[in-house]
Amino acid sequence: MLSGWLRACALIVAGLVSVSTLADEKQRTAIVVGGGLAGLTAAYELQAKGWQVTLL
Repeated sequence: MLSGWLRACALIVAGLVSVSTLADEKQRTAIVVGGGLAGLTAAYELQAKGWQVTLL
C-alpha cells in the first residue's frame, strides 16, 4: 500500500499525471454485509454507480 502511495506522489511531482487522473483510475470497492432488503438495495445502488460490490 505504501509503495502505491509513493508511486502516485512521484508521478504527481514529476508532472506526469494529475491528481484527478489518479483518482479516476482507482476502482471503488465496497463490501455489503447482509442480503436483506436494505443490503440488496445498497449493493444494487452502489453497483449502478460504478462500484465493484461484494455481497456477503
